[in-house]
Amino acid sequence: RRHTRYISVTGVQTCALPIYAWWTQAWKGFDAHPIGGTGAGTFAVTNLRYRTSYLDQAIEPHNVPVQFLSETGIVGAALVLLTVACFHGGIRAKRDGAKLALGLALPAFALHALVDIDWDFVALCVPVFLIAGMLAATPSRRRVPGAALLAGAGALTLVVLSSFSVWLGDRYAARASEALGTPVHAVALAKTARSFNPLAVDPILTQAVAAWSGGQIALARDYYLDAVRLQPHDADVWYQLGWFDLHVRKCPRAALPELDRFTALDPQNRNNVEYDAALKLVNSGLPRC
Repeated sequence: RRHTRYISVTGVQTCALPIYAWWTQAWKGFDAHPIGGTGAGTFAVTNLRYRTSYLDQAIEPHNVPVQFLSETGIVGAALVLLTVACFHGGIRAKRDGAKLALGLALPAFALHALVDIDWDFVALCVPVFLIAGMLAATPSRRRVPGAALLAGAGALTLVVLSSFSVWLGDRYAARASEALGTPVHAVALAKTARSFNPLAVDPILTQAVAAWSGGQIALARDYYLDAVRLQPHDADVWYQLGWFDLHVRKCPRAALPELDRFTALDPQNRNNVEYDAALKLVNSGLPRC
């Protein structure tokens, strides 16, 4: 399959009206996966798939409702609406003027979320959520069961530990990448990073480069294959695997479908010339691999 790559006139429109372009891309992501969405935090992947210029790269669509539709689908959007309805019901019951005035923060947040990436900022979201919870809460003299308190504390602990684990994994992954001059140390750091965040591909790519630099070509390719199996919709891991097969293993027949997958996930990437190089070699009939 041959891909036609170009920088279309719509690229200028993307620069002039980037927000609208991102909304459109997010909607296309929702249209492709309407029930469960593309996955939380995956707009960066959706953007690469549907952008019309290599200059257009974004990690958020700058519209929180559209972002929820795109990333979490109808299920996620329904849960958000249910939460909003619960808050709205509790707030309507309040007759205190001061509390109603404080509640103006909620519609203000909702309006601003239509044109920005409010969901990404804890400093912005937490005060609004605290206000909403306070206004929706119903005073009660009943004692909270100890089991409920224990369950709540356990859930909070899991959330904190999960977040801390991802942060530690990122830190170790960055250190592993910086330590590639000493491959053994880099591999050790990468293993630690994977233990904290088993869904990250950066530590695996570091292990691949370390194995390659040590002459372990087969092991390096196994690592690249692990990365594409772990994150099959990540364009970069397909590029890394295809580049490795083309330039290190000198095997364009293996590289061609990998680079073809890369071009499908990120059609406007200028590294798509590697696909052309692999295709030319395969069509020449010369390579044995």
